[in-house]
Amino acid sequence: MDNGGIEDNRTNIQGNWVGSELTYHFLPFSIGDITLGLEGKVDLRNLQQSYDVSPVAIEYLRTSNPNRSLGLIFQDEKKLSQRWKLDLGMRIDKAAYGRDFLSPRAP
Repeated sequence: MDNGGIEDNRTNIQGNWVGSELTYHFLPFSIGDITLGLEGKVDLRNLQQSYDVSPVAIEYLRTSNPNRSLGLIFQDEKKLSQRWKLDLGMRIDKAAYGRDFLSPRAP
């Protein structure tokens, strides 16, 4: 800077969210233990800022895009023996921002 002053640049990020998960576990017939689940999340606040305070107040970035997402879970657990079990499933996620996707599960 030509005047020898100090540049004061600040970045501010604020985020708050709430979420919940509901699962139901049951044993239908002899196909294994089935778990069905639903998970939801909602951003209450989602803010990102970048700005100069001095020598001149300038705002470079201010964005707020609160997201909402929902996940559906299906999981099957089969007991193969006293010591072994097979646990497989899938999860489908849908969000307000971003692409929907399917992911395999093998916990």
